[in-house]
Amino acid sequence: GIIKTGMAAVWAEWGMWELWADPLLQIHDELIFEVEENVVEEFGGWVKEKLAGAGEGKMVVPVGSKYGYGPSWGEIEK
Repeated sequence: GIIKTGMAAVWAEWGMWELWADPLLQIHDELIFEVEENVVEEFGGWVKEKLAGAGEGKMVVPVGSKYGYGPSWGEIEK
């Protein structure tokens, strides 16, 4: 599926982030990471780009992705 393709794209370049971010969970179509506060925006944009590219050439309609952040999962700003 598309989420698996997106995850593979993220993991393929994971080495550049392994000091600042840790993957925590995948729940259906959501990926949850613990990320150092000083790289949240950059990391979120990078993951969003990787996930958006997962549907290229496979879907007629572009696949959207978004990210949010917060001190806990229940307080994520979307």
